[in-house]
Formats: sequence, structure tokens, C-alpha cells
Amino acid sequence: MTDYSRFIAYIYEYVNGIKQYNAGFTKVEVRNGICKIQLVIKNTGRESKVKIYGLVRTQGWLLGILLGEGQIQRQRLDVRIVTDSQKVGGSEYPFQKITGLFIQGTEGRTYATAWDEEPLLLEKFVTELPEEVHAKTSKEETVQDEDVQTEHQEMKVQIITSQETEIETEKTETKETETKETEEEKTEAEKTEMQVQMTEIVPEENRDEETEMTEIPHEPEMAQEVERREEQIEDSQRTDEEEIENVQKTENLMEERWQKILDSYSRVDPFEDQEFTACVQISPGDLATIWQKEWRLARNSFLLHGYYNYRHLILGRTGDGRWIVGVPGVYERQEHFVASRFGFAGFKPAKQGKEGERPFGYWCRVLC
Repeated sequence: MTDYSRFIAYIYEYVNGIKQYNAGFTKVEVRNGICKIQLVIKNTGRESKVKIYGLVRTQGWLLGILLGEGQIQRQRLDVRIVTDSQKVGGSEYPFQKITGLFIQGTEGRTYATAWDEEPLLLEKFVTELPEEVHAKTSKEETVQDEDVQTEHQEMKVQIITSQETEIETEKTETKETETKETEEEKTEAEKTEMQVQMTEIVPEENRDEETEMTEIPHEPEMAQEVERREEQIEDSQRTDEEEIENVQKTENLMEERWQKILDSYSRVDPFEDQEFTACVQISPGDLATIWQKEWRLARNSFLLHGYYNYRHLILGRTGDGRWIVGVPGVYERQEHFVASRFGFAGFKPAKQGKEGERPFGYWCRVLC
């Protein structure tokens, strides 16, 4: 049980080295020298294939150990990796040195997770350590070897010196020892005779009882401890599996809800880029029905002001799974200040209108 480990870590997408939004999770289990990794990432966009690396922090670098490759189907990655926990990915590093995962797509999207609670500086990611690091490491090893040799020489000198001193001391103490040996032999003889007499006095039955009292078996306690630990492991396994099932159920419910919205409301395409997979037009009352936990948002003064001016709101979903509500308006510095106070800090320009008009678009707020 000493090499047992089991946990779940959330995976985030990184854009230009900056941590963005939750994109999935990984489930890791280490047991009996085997490391099993399950990796799930959703909404991968145009990516079709990724490389998966284990991360090792060394000499200020993030060294990537290639664990395998994964195929993406329907914008979803779901792979399982099995490797030796003492030589992860065939490398010289055990799992204890692995501090996270780095996932690199062929189209440029990157994902990562770290379970050592340290920040990930992806600009330090490398698949091979620079030559100067190898040179520094070998130099340090050479210095250590020289230090060890020096210590051995010093120890040898000390041993020789101490041996010479002992020889001289033995010569001076030999005479004193010879004079004391006769007295010590007499004393030892007297002690031996007393021990023989005491041994004859102790009955055999008492000695048997004493021996039986010292031989107390511990097997039942050890069995109970093993059983208790196994029950704890089983409980943790059930908890992890339930958490994964809950995450998957939530994802499925969100997908079903979004599909019903697309079937029930008018679709619109207000933007030139492809950040939003789809958008629909709604009213404040619809928002309270669709997203019940945000029912107070339907009374937001800024949202109502934009709705009364343009007679619509938009509800959209991005490629990474976020739900966003947009309030129509034009961009102005003063308007930006007001929108931020009411929770609509982001402005996304719509398709270009007539020349000379102020930039029209939507003030956006993330629902989840």
C-alpha cells in the first residue's frame, strides 16, 4: 500500500501562456508499481490530435516526459494511459517527480494541470533540458566526487594517526592491565558462582510463565489495521467515481438544455469571428426562465436599459462551453464604466454597419 495514490485534478486551457477556463479533468491512480491516467477534455475546437506530457520541475525548467498521443472525436478527448510508476513514460523519473500534465494540440491549443499547487510557467516547457543544464549537473557531480575523495583521504589520515596513538597507549597500559587481571578473574569467578546458584533456585514452571507472558501475539491488531485501510481506500474510490459521474451528468444536462434553447428561440449570427458556436435572441423574462439561479439578473438596470433601446438580448455559447448573455449597445468610455459597474465589463463588436456610425456590439457577461 506504500505506493498507492489516487486523485482527480482539473485541466485548464492556456492561451499565450495564461490560464483561462476549465476544460476537463484527469483521474490518476498509482498502485503496485503501475500508474493509470484517465484524461477528459471537452470543446477542443478544430484539434484532432494531441500529445500528452508529464511535467517534471528541474533546474527552473518544466521538462516534458511524453506519455502518449490522443485522438479527438467530436471535439472531445477521452484517453487512458498506463505506465510504470517508477519509470514514467520510459524515463528515469518516478511518479513522485511528476507534478502535472501538459497537453499540446496539433492546431496550437494547449491545456495543462498541476497538482503540486505551484504556478505553471509554460514558457519554461521543454522536451529536452538545455546543454548548459547538463553541463552544470555533470560539473556538480564531479565536484561532489572530489569532495568525497577528499573526505576519504582525511578520514584515512585520522585513522592512521589514531592507530599510532592507540599503539603507544597500549604499551603504557599493558603493565597496568596485567596487574589488574588477577583481581578481575577472582571477581568474575565469584559472580559466576552466584549466578549458578540463583539459576538453580528459580523453578521451571515460573520460567515458563514468564516466557508465555512476553510472547503476546499482534496478528489480530495488524489484520484490523489492514482491513481499516482497505475500507478507507474503497470509500475514496467510490467518492472519486461518484464525482466523475456527477461531472459527466452535469455536462450532459447542460448539452440537453442548450439544444432545447436552440430549438425554441430564434438564432442570430451577430459576430464576424467564430468565438460563439451559436447565439439566440431572448428577452429578460426568458433569461429568468432559462437560468433560474440568475433570476435577479433579469432586473439588472443596465440590462433592462439595453433591452428597451434595442428590444432584444442575446444568449450565446462559446467554443469552450461558456454561456454568455449580451446586452446590445455602442461602445463609449463612459458607457464602459457604467457597464462594468453592473457586471458587463466585456464588449464584443458586432458585424460592421454603415460608415460613420459608432461601433455597435454587445456588452457581455459570463453566466457559467
